[in-house]
Amino acid sequence: YGAANVAGIRAMARGAHSVPRGVFIDDTAWPGWARAAANVLVWCHVGHALDFAVALLSYVLLYSGGDGAAPSVAAVVAFDVAVPALLYATAHELAYVRPFLYDRRNAFVARKYNPVNQYTDVTGRVLRLRSPNGQLQREVRHTMQGLLVAAAFHVVLSRTVPLDHAAWRRRPLHFVATLAFTTYVREAHFYVVHRLMHPWFKTSSPYRRYDLGRWLYVHVHKLHHLSVNPGPWSGLSMHIGEHLLYYTCALWPLLVGGVYHPLAYLYTLYHATIAPIGGHDGRDFPHGASAFHYLHHAKYECNYGVPLVPFDRLFGTHRDFEPADKHRPQPPREQPQQQQQQRRRHDADDTH
Repeated sequence: YGAANVAGIRAMARGAHSVPRGVFIDDTAWPGWARAAANVLVWCHVGHALDFAVALLSYVLLYSGGDGAAPSVAAVVAFDVAVPALLYATAHELAYVRPFLYDRRNAFVARKYNPVNQYTDVTGRVLRLRSPNGQLQREVRHTMQGLLVAAAFHVVLSRTVPLDHAAWRRRPLHFVATLAFTTYVREAHFYVVHRLMHPWFKTSSPYRRYDLGRWLYVHVHKLHHLSVNPGPWSGLSMHIGEHLLYYTCALWPLLVGGVYHPLAYLYTLYHATIAPIGGHDGRDFPHGASAFHYLHHAKYECNYGVPLVPFDRLFGTHRDFEPADKHRPQPPREQPQQQQQQRRRHDADDTH
């Protein structure tokens, strides 16, 4: 989420039929190569301005001494749980709790990839922390667990990474390059870890019984995929084992070596914590507009990464969003009955 999303939501609430995809620059009329270049070099960073703003706020509040002392554990946990949780709750409020902002033109359904509102009750209401099917309670519970894991990584990194609080002044090019590198390493890491937790071999393969990815999916990653019809709180709704794998992205300063400004790992942590909000809200622009990852939740064996890092195209798992995908019928429950039965049989096979 960023300035363009907020501006778009406000415009829609005031009755606008369409909103530009940029606050200052609308690149929809640019040639394809120009849009691609801008995305790889500029927009991929601008699109995570909120993540960086939270990282900067964390640094100002928790590292204000600038003397190299690590922040207290209590302060880190308080900030790393409260601030992201507020952002998740705000996204849920805007995307699901207050659909009346859009109902004048039925735009809520029109801009939702799956037209079923997975959080509504029989009266049409959407609550903030509870849904009749239990999906929202599960997602909130596991997201809060994930925020605690992120805080633990923050505490460890603040005490192990060699820090230089004046790096932005003494080595400005290194400082900027480090922050830019964060975006690419985070997205590449996400693909690798995510792909690791899906089956590596086909069901008919003789190596199926040795498939670590299948085991990780059944025992770890399947929890995340219970959110077939995802919302903002789905992003970090994971098994604790997946949380531990997911946040290893912030360890890259230790692997590369050298001395870093704290923002090097703070930006990585908050990038990993906040980006899943827009990636899972299930809504088209002006919300998260992540049809790419929505398809992964709907189809499972495609779109393991993000478009910025073209691993899915390289390995043949890329799938474009099509109009038929938007109107794929699903009952208002966490998983269609047929998928539930298929998964029970699948899980039973994997226990042998």
